[in-house]
Amino acid sequence: MVIAKKVIGSIGSLVPLHILFKYYWSDCIVLTYHSLASLDAAPEINKNPYRTASAFSEDIKFIKNNFNVLNLREFLEISSKEGKFPEKSLLITFDDGLAIQYDHMYPILRSHNLPATFFINNAFIDNQDLHYERKKYIILRKLDELQDNSLERKISKTVSKEHTDEFNLKDFIHHLKYKSKSTLDAIAGELDISFADYLRENKIYLTTQQIEILLKNNITIGGHSIDHPDYTELSLADQVDQTLSSVNDLASRFQLDYKAFAFPYNDRALDTALFERISDSIDVSFGSSDLARDELRMHFQRGSIDNSTQSFNRAMAAIFGKYYAHRLTGKHIIKRY
Repeated sequence: MVIAKKVIGSIGSLVPLHILFKYYWSDCIVLTYHSLASLDAAPEINKNPYRTASAFSEDIKFIKNNFNVLNLREFLEISSKEGKFPEKSLLITFDDGLAIQYDHMYPILRSHNLPATFFINNAFIDNQDLHYERKKYIILRKLDELQDNSLERKISKTVSKEHTDEFNLKDFIHHLKYKSKSTLDAIAGELDISFADYLRENKIYLTTQQIEILLKNNITIGGHSIDHPDYTELSLADQVDQTLSSVNDLASRFQLDYKAFAFPYNDRALDTALFERISDSIDVSFGSSDLARDELRMHFQRGSIDNSTQSFNRAMAAIFGKYYAHRLTGKHIIKRY
C-alpha cells in the first residue's frame, strides 16, 4: 500500500491541481494534521512517521501559494447553505489538542497568516488527564525497567482471574480497550506511577491560556470527544454524550458562537442514529476517511498526509488517486445505516 501510494503520488504530482479537482465532488478539501516527527515526550509516539517540522513548513508554503484557505466560519457559511466553494478551497485542521501544535505548528501558520481549526479533547486541557494509550506506554516502560518480575507476577494475579504461568501481563496491557482504562490506573498504582507527576513534567496538551491565545489569532476550535475513546466501543447514549458534552463545554468555556466536532479514530462504522441525535446541536462534524464523500450533508471527511514522507504535492496526489480509485468501484461515498 505504501509503495502504491508513492507511485500514485509520483505520477499524480505531474497533474495540475485544477485537474485533480476536476472530477472531485467538491471544490473544497479538508486536511488534518496531528503531530511532528521526534518532538513528542513519548518515544513510542515518535516512532510514528509524522511530518518533520521542515516538511510541515513546506506544506504550509505550498498550501498558501496554491489553495484558497478558508477559516471555519467561511466553511460553515458556504456548506450550510449548500453553496459553491471558491476553486481549490482548503480547510486546515489539527486533532488531539497537543502542545506540539501550539509550540511548533501554530507559529508556522501565523507566519503565513493562515487560519486553522484545532480539535480538542476536553479532559486533557491543562494536562489534567492522559490518553489511555499513552498510559499504556508509560506502564509498559516501567515494567521493562523492573529488576525482578515478582511485582509483575503479583499484578498479573490481581488483574487476571484466570492467571496462569503463561499469562503475559504486557500483552494484556497492550490489548486493553478504552472501557478498561480504570484497570490501567490500578496497574499504575501498583507500579507507583503517577500520571499527574508525568504531566507536570511533560506538558503534552494545550492549556487554557494557549487556547485563548489561539482564539485571538485566526484559530478556531472544536470538540474531539471528552477523552478520545473508540466510538465503536460505546453505546449510542455514550457516543452522544461524548460528542455533545465536548462541544457544549468548549462553547461555554470559550464563548464560541459555533459548534464543530471531529470524531476520534475512524467514523465509518458509526450509525445514522448517532448523527440524528447530534445534528440539531452542532453546526458541522468531520471524519477521517481521506477525500471520501459522506452521504450526510453536514459531515465531511478529511484527508491526512501525516504519515507520508513525500512532498505535499505528491502526498495530496496520492490521496486524490485513492479517491478516484474508489470512485471506479463505487466506494467513494460513505453510506450510513
